[in-house]
Amino acid sequence: MSNRGTLRLMWLGLILCLAALPTASANVTGVVLGPGGGPVPANIAVYSGNELLAEVVAGSDGFFSLSLPEGEYQILIYWDDPKTPGWDALPQFLESSEDLGRISLTPGATIRVEGLPLFVDTEEIPSQTLYIVQEAGGGPIALNGFPLVFPDLPKPNSPLGLEPGELIAPSNTRVDLNISCNILVGHTVDHRNILLQEVQTPSPGGVLELDAMKGVALYNLGLVESVEEELREALEVMRGYGFYVYKQEAAWESGLSGLEEARSLLNSGDYGESYKALKRAYMDMEYATNQLHNMLREAKTSTHGLLVFLSLAALFAASMLSDSFTLRPLIGLGLLAAASAFFHWAFPGSKATPIQQFALTPLLSYMALTLFSLYLPRFLGSRGGGRQTSVLALLEPIYEIAKRSLRRRKLRFSLTLAAISFLVMSFVAFTSVSQGYGVNQFRFQPSTPWRGVFIRDPGWTEDEPVFIDLSPRQQLWLSSLQGVKEVAPLAANPPMRNPLMRLK
Repeated sequence: MSNRGTLRLMWLGLILCLAALPTASANVTGVVLGPGGGPVPANIAVYSGNELLAEVVAGSDGFFSLSLPEGEYQILIYWDDPKTPGWDALPQFLESSEDLGRISLTPGATIRVEGLPLFVDTEEIPSQTLYIVQEAGGGPIALNGFPLVFPDLPKPNSPLGLEPGELIAPSNTRVDLNISCNILVGHTVDHRNILLQEVQTPSPGGVLELDAMKGVALYNLGLVESVEEELREALEVMRGYGFYVYKQEAAWESGLSGLEEARSLLNSGDYGESYKALKRAYMDMEYATNQLHNMLREAKTSTHGLLVFLSLAALFAASMLSDSFTLRPLIGLGLLAAASAFFHWAFPGSKATPIQQFALTPLLSYMALTLFSLYLPRFLGSRGGGRQTSVLALLEPIYEIAKRSLRRRKLRFSLTLAAISFLVMSFVAFTSVSQGYGVNQFRFQPSTPWRGVFIRDPGWTEDEPVFIDLSPRQQLWLSSLQGVKEVAPLAANPPMRNPLMRLK
């Protein structure tokens, strides 16, 4: 046999010997005792990080045994009596050990949260919600290494098999329930914590039903009270400036009525109807507040525009009334001061402008327009050349004829200029206050006895029907709305108004 063949046989023998050697392993044993002290057939799941390695069920005597390779593991132990409606014991997380000994489970119960937290200041639903069971007045509970933190939509492969909104908590205990969620408000994601204080959990195996809107109701009430205070202050400011805000006052009164209705419904425990009343009140008052802010902003902008126009009118009037280089600015400034004083008295938006800005705007505008009027003739006079006539030579005779005519009719000129100025001021004042409309609602009488609602995608057509792909969170939100009995997230071949054919 060659040396190469001998070497191959040696390597093969070495590999077989190594494969035959026993690998190092650990035998994990223990006995699980239920809340009553007796053995229970608990479930034991072994994890390495987030990876599930093994899962066994203890015997009727509570004993279990696992053979695992040596390493660091986390062991989840949980048990529930199928005869009771809720959970009977809190799960436990233990570190791996060869002998876990006697493991006693803590009595537990179930808290079932119905619906989703909805907020009046956004149309979005929470993108992520966590229900955290905390000590009354303290921090999160993590008995025996298992944190009592539950997502609103549990993972499908979770060994506990919890339903959406199902929580496990210590039994016969007062706890705080923290609803922690992320929600899109406007263009930013807002993190909110809603605390339900002093929640009394039921006895072992019992179930406590809670409405998610119970905790959110007080938060929404605070939002509406905040926007009501902002609207009330804005109304006082706008009335002080002389604005006519009867529509916004009506919205404020309607919001106050809705706020009182919501408080009454909240005291009676009707959280769904209380949310609707708060939503209407918030929308009315928030929209009215935005209207007032827009009115004020546009009025300030219009004030500066009108002051520039008055500066131009004063400069033009002064040039028509006098040819004196020293007297003309005095006449123009006098006319501008009189017109600005009248404007400040008559136009509500002018009072919203700080007096320093109100005084500087016409003054700076008049100075800029005066410099422009001095350099404009030089610019126009330089446009001609050779046999070409300059623009100034064409306009100057027309300007002189108009000036002589206006001076002979000073009263008519003064009245015409005042009328034009007043007309421009009135036009800008009336158009500076924009007015919009809220959400239009349409109601249609059903043409068939079928009672339901089709929610279609905006791009839906009969030729290319596009259906909305609802996420599980959106389906849960639709199902939680009051009056909704069933949600069909998928639809194929929806019934048409007129049948295509009849079969006999």
